[in-house]
Amino acid sequence: MAINGTQSRKLSTLWTYAAGRSGKVRRFGLFLKEEKWQVGFTSILVASAIPVLKLENVIRANITSEIHADLLYSSDTAEHQFSLQTVMGRSALKAEALEDEYLTDKCIDRNQGPETDISPDCLRAAMDAMFLDRYNVTITYKGQSTSLGPIMMQHFNSLRLWLLPYITDTEDSKRTFAPSNTITALLEISPRLNTLNAWIRTPSMKTDFSSIPVNPLVTEILRFNPAVSYARRIRGESYCSHGGSKFFTFDGVELDYNVTSCWHLLAKDCSGHSRFAVLMRSLNNQETELEVNMDNYLILRLRPGLNVSANEKPVELAGHAVVQIADQAGAILAHLQARDTPEHVISVALPAHGFHIVYTGSSTLVMADRSMRGRLCGICGDFDGHAVKEFRKPQDTQAHNGQEYASSYAITDQAECASEQMK
Repeated sequence: MAINGTQSRKLSTLWTYAAGRSGKVRRFGLFLKEEKWQVGFTSILVASAIPVLKLENVIRANITSEIHADLLYSSDTAEHQFSLQTVMGRSALKAEALEDEYLTDKCIDRNQGPETDISPDCLRAAMDAMFLDRYNVTITYKGQSTSLGPIMMQHFNSLRLWLLPYITDTEDSKRTFAPSNTITALLEISPRLNTLNAWIRTPSMKTDFSSIPVNPLVTEILRFNPAVSYARRIRGESYCSHGGSKFFTFDGVELDYNVTSCWHLLAKDCSGHSRFAVLMRSLNNQETELEVNMDNYLILRLRPGLNVSANEKPVELAGHAVVQIADQAGAILAHLQARDTPEHVISVALPAHGFHIVYTGSSTLVMADRSMRGRLCGICGDFDGHAVKEFRKPQDTQAHNGQEYASSYAITDQAECASEQMK
């Protein structure tokens, strides 16, 4: 890259990005080199990648994320090296808010198991719990960078003066001075109040800030951190959910229906653009089984306990590894991943069809891209953005209630469920 000005300069640039198949580890690097100096920046993000559906399990999982970054600047006369480590977690205030009596009563039934934990309110609470609002930051500077200490202190004093109204009179005595060549900071963001609390320590100074007003857009960016790519998907896409006897359609309509041992059509592309369908049936132990049919070319079966098969062949989902299934041309049809703690979760991404399915055996979440609007049918609805006339049966007539609507999508020409339908 050439930069033209009063003096022409040539600048070499290189940047790299890599991500593990599970999405848990991401690496980024940026390198700049000029005739007399060069700069290198590298970072590693270690984050949770697999979703947790139940609010109780989200709280127990205590999701965290870490960022490690190094900046190296060298020239003919000096070399400066800075290292940053950030640990993101959940503040005590957020943990207390998640134990809100309303949420625990509505979303956590510790005796019989939750029946409504897949409702929009409970899912929003789970997503909010995944956002991390506490940042523990440590910056160290090495080599000749120690000579920058006075300059950094000068900038820090300017920050103190600028935020003087928000400096607290009583400093936290538990937080001591930072070690030499180190700056430590603890930040807690409150998106609801659009404020920020901060505790900053240098080798010679301790300062606590309280209730610093922050632009709402900034707080949204801060809490929209890389640790929650799954929650980011849910926020940006519509979803259909099932748990117990509850269904919530893509357009947000709630209905009660007990799935039988017959296969039921959950969602299908009825536009003719593709042959894709998700089916569900009940098992004897009040759990469900899913079938995902893609063009009759790939048929996935999801069963409780991380039991997965593709075209009747078992699929091993070990650790956090991602299993990819492709067609004969090499196009990726499905990404499968599983976790066994704190709940048995199977995550299935279907990029070619615009769907993402999360399945626990007792709960199911089906997410659809916006490109699928108005193209779907099944118990999950038509996804047209309107809740009116949601209960349209396969015969294109209107059902009187959710029970009649859901039962109309049962596939009754199966020997294993014919007797049940006759009762």
